[in-house]
Amino acid sequence: MTVAAGVALLAACFAPLARPWPIDRPGLYAQRALRSARASVAMSGTVRRVLTIWTCGALLGTVGVNSVAVFFVVLGTHSRLSDRTTGLMLTAASVVAVLVRLIAGALADRRPQVNPLIAAGLMGTGAVGLAVMSFATPATFILGAVLAVAGGWGWTGLLLAASFRLVPERPQSAGAAMQFG
Repeated sequence: MTVAAGVALLAACFAPLARPWPIDRPGLYAQRALRSARASVAMSGTVRRVLTIWTCGALLGTVGVNSVAVFFVVLGTHSRLSDRTTGLMLTAASVVAVLVRLIAGALADRRPQVNPLIAAGLMGTGAVGLAVMSFATPATFILGAVLAVAGGWGWTGLLLAASFRLVPERPQSAGAAMQFG
C-alpha cells in the first residue's frame, strides 16, 4: 500500500508537466456549448438505445463482480480453501485482472471499433467464472476466481471508451450513462 501511495504521489508530482488546456479565445467556450447542444438534440434513437443497453449491461456486470469481491474470502473458505490461500488467490486474480486490462486496452487501442465486443467477451468470461465458482470445490474456485475477477474487472474501461466513440461530440453524456450503470 505504501508503494501504491508513492506511485500515486509521483504521478501527482508530474501532473503539472501535462499539456495545458488551450487558452480561451473569445467565444471558444460559447462555440463548444452550441456544438454540444446541437449534438445533444441530434443524438439518434439508435444511439440512445445502444447506450441504454450498454448501461444495463454495465449494471449487471458490476453487480456480479462486486459480489465476488465482497464475498471472495467467504466463498473461498466455503470451497474448502484456507483463509491464507483465499487471500493469496484474491491477490493473484487481481494481478491477472490488471494484466487483462493492459492487454485488452492495448488491443482496443489498435482496433477501437471492437471495444464493445471485447467488453462483452470479458463480461461473459466474468459470468462463466461466477458459474464455475458456484461448484464450491478448491479447483473450481481457483479457476472461477481468476475468470470472474479478471473478466469482471477487465471490461469497464473498454466499455467507457466505446461509449465515448459512439458519441464523440458528447462524451460527457455517454460517460454519464456508463457511470450510471
